Amino acid sequence: MEKHYHHLSTTDCVTLMFLKRQGLSLRAIASELNRSPSTLSRELQRRTVEGRLYDAEAAGLAARSARLLCRPRRKLVEGTDLHEVVVDMLRNKWSPQQISGTPSAVPVLAGLIVANKSRIWSASTCDRRKSKSDCCLGIGKAT
Repeated sequence: MEKHYHHLSTTDCVTLMFLKRQGLSLRAIASELNRSPSTLSRELQRRTVEGRLYDAEAAGLAARSARLLCRPRRKLVEGTDLHEVVVDMLRNKWSPQQISGTPSAVPVLAGLIVANKSRIWSASTCDRRKSKSDCCLGIGKAT
């Protein structure tokens, strides 16, 4: 079997649920879905609540939750102290290069290295068509 890694679709999960409840073996279900039996076995182990039968809807919710948890958290979130400091620095004409190079000089930035200067620009909701000096955080925009 050729190696390819794709998540089980909702249709695959529902089919797995119904065929498993009908008593088919994992190998029979795997051949029906054109999947590896080990893929289905892992799905059943990960997404079956102890003492219950596999439920495709609950499995989908659990998979989406797990996927959200594994993503990196944003560093510059509106309303945080860090965001306020970065906004203030940008308003005072600091460049993202200067901000990212001074985490130890500012107590809120201590312990945090803002290594990616483009994240500062993207967090500043900069319109790419304007020059960078004109678009820091929408300063000077008419409301």
